[in-house]
Amino acid sequence: MQNPIKILFFSDTHLGFDYPVNPKIQRRRRGDDFFNNFEQVLDIAHKENFDLVIHGGDLFFRSKIPPMIVDKVYLELLKFSKHGIPIVIVPGNHERSILPESILLATPEINIFQEPNRFTFRIKDRTISVSGFPFVRGDIRATFTDIVTELTNVKRSDIELLVVHHPFDGAQVGPQEFTFFKREDTIALSPLLTYYDMILAGHIHRRQVLKLKDTPIVFSGSIERTSIAEIGEQKGFVEIVIDDTVAFKFRDLYARPMYVLDIPNVDNLESEVVKAISTLEKDSIVYIKFTDKSYLSDSHLRELAPDTMNIQSTGYRKRRS
Repeated sequence: MQNPIKILFFSDTHLGFDYPVNPKIQRRRRGDDFFNNFEQVLDIAHKENFDLVIHGGDLFFRSKIPPMIVDKVYLELLKFSKHGIPIVIVPGNHERSILPESILLATPEINIFQEPNRFTFRIKDRTISVSGFPFVRGDIRATFTDIVTELTNVKRSDIELLVVHHPFDGAQVGPQEFTFFKREDTIALSPLLTYYDMILAGHIHRRQVLKLKDTPIVFSGSIERTSIAEIGEQKGFVEIVIDDTVAFKFRDLYARPMYVLDIPNVDNLESEVVKAISTLEKDSIVYIKFTDKSYLSDSHLRELAPDTMNIQSTGYRKRRS
């Protein structure tokens, strides 16, 4: 029996989200939450002796990133690379399909898909190939077949993985269970995919698994909640173990509790807000929905809440007559 190979897959870290370089207002920000989970994932990969790390895209939260944020992220990657564990990264849509250039990335352990490519590693006497390509803006449904045909027209490795930053037909998101299907931005469940032992997908923030015959399509989800639409979603990463078979499991990361509170039209909105948030965890992320135009401003809400809490208003919601 061969020694098992361990691969860590995570995605949609959105680093830089709510992390202003020169904040004008001193308040609790969520940027550290994303960095903390990012650093924790890399720490787990090192301490638990993973053999390979794969990032499924949207490393950053947008394409134009302050240099300080870029350096902060790349220094973490450089520090991680010193452990000798290779990491593969797919640029996502938030990076507009390309990562900022930096000399900090000039190490053989950091592998970035700047174009459709196939990185091959020899790990524990087996060859593992990770194929992928940067996020395709436009009709990926029409171009995917040509991309994959080119990537698979080579000698097959012992293990073949594909990593993309796109949804597949059947992927679901949001509280309304929106399902991606037959869209230009969505990859069809083609028999071509069965070439791979496993497909790793980013872009979708909800963890889930699709199946095409014996090929699982695994979405790790994001490492933190970025919007109300993700309010009930557990966040984390995927541990893959390759032995005689390819197995995987989701592993959780801490995500601060998130709530949406409806505040009715009452004489004293302040006391109603204080009462509503008093039973919540002190580090909660809270969205307040008022039912009247005389709602409280975000700055006023922050004065009423603990300093450890993120709280903001979503405005007012008209009552239905």
